[in-house]
Amino acid sequence: MTAIQEGNRVCDENAEARSTLIYSEGSSTTSAHGWGGARNHAGRISHHIKLDTALELVDAARWAVTAGVPFNRHLTVHWAMGGIPDNEAAGATGRLTKLIGDWVKKRGSRFAHAWVREMGPRKGSHAHVLLHIPNGLKLGHMTRRWVGSIVQVMPPKLVLTKPIGGSTRAAFSGSDWYEDNLAAVVAYILKGVSPKTGETLGLDEYGSGGRIIGKRLSISQNLRPAGRGQLNPCDLQSEQRSETSVITLTPFFSESLRARARARREAGNQNFSGETGEAA
Repeated sequence: MTAIQEGNRVCDENAEARSTLIYSEGSSTTSAHGWGGARNHAGRISHHIKLDTALELVDAARWAVTAGVPFNRHLTVHWAMGGIPDNEAAGATGRLTKLIGDWVKKRGSRFAHAWVREMGPRKGSHAHVLLHIPNGLKLGHMTRRWVGSIVQVMPPKLVLTKPIGGSTRAAFSGSDWYEDNLAAVVAYILKGVSPKTGETLGLDEYGSGGRIIGKRLSISQNLRPAGRGQLNPCDLQSEQRSETSVITLTPFFSESLRARARARREAGNQNFSGETGEAA
């Protein structure tokens, strides 16, 4: 794996990481907190992530590396613990990524993100958020402050945070270790695909994303897929996407998941795909 340069200017300096809807069949509504928007209908229900949507997330994760904005932090936000109902959790997640993105961009850096929402039998509504946090910036207590401005209550462990690859700088190391970890965390947050799609992708876990109301998955605008990542996503003028090859993308999982097992044996305490992490 070739080392990548942070902030590779694939996009224009003024390009923004705006959230784009990847999975929804809804029309426009507004939640009680005013976080609604086009195609974010509170009544729309889904039970699984579709295959093409899952491939878009895989492609976005890979393109982020090429574009110099690799995902290097994984947040898990338990919205149900904070009193946010499922039909408002998509808006809450969008609000959180906007707060983080605005903070990053005010410091002259680029931001990218993707998130997937799930409904757990014990945890309730929660979201997995992948972030690109530039070197030199630390979220620290700000994450808890941002989430606290959205939720009704803020119990311990409502937000868990974990660097991908053991350190936020690992994404720029050019090591296979980071790629293995990235593949593992993407596979983990895609466990909401159907059993058929999970088998197609070669995932270890699938069919466990639960019933979701509203937007299920989102990818920032600057990471939109186009031509398997060969085109600059900032140049897209429409929502139309070219087909993505399952055969091309599934080795991202199969090769790396085998490496994950090897790395676990070598590192012992490394938990690659789970949401275990430090409380923010």
